[in-house]
Amino acid sequence: MKDRIIQALQYPRALIRGGVELHACSHGGNYHEQASDCADCHFEPECAWLFSHDEHIAFESKSVDDLTEALEFCYGYVDARATQLGHEVMSCGCDACRWLRDAGRLMNSLE
Repeated sequence: MKDRIIQALQYPRALIRGGVELHACSHGGNYHEQASDCADCHFEPECAWLFSHDEHIAFESKSVDDLTEALEFCYGYVDARATQLGHEVMSCGCDACRWLRDAGRLMNSLE
């Protein structure tokens, strides 16, 4: 199950990384929990998530519960983006909507 969750996190990780604007980041996208500019940043949730779930993290050492939380965050992120773009998730064929359907089935199997 862990392998399925880890695999499922690849698409939203790339999407989140691509959605964070780093040109004005004084930390170069490296989240600092104690930094006031990180706390006030529009991209704080995404950067905080990436800090704990980017490719350099050893996912195999994380618990299924931790990975499930990461998947839930990603589901909310991708769903919000699809909703903003006016996608009909159940019928749309784009990568985001297909991922949402697959991730939804995976989360249901985790319950």
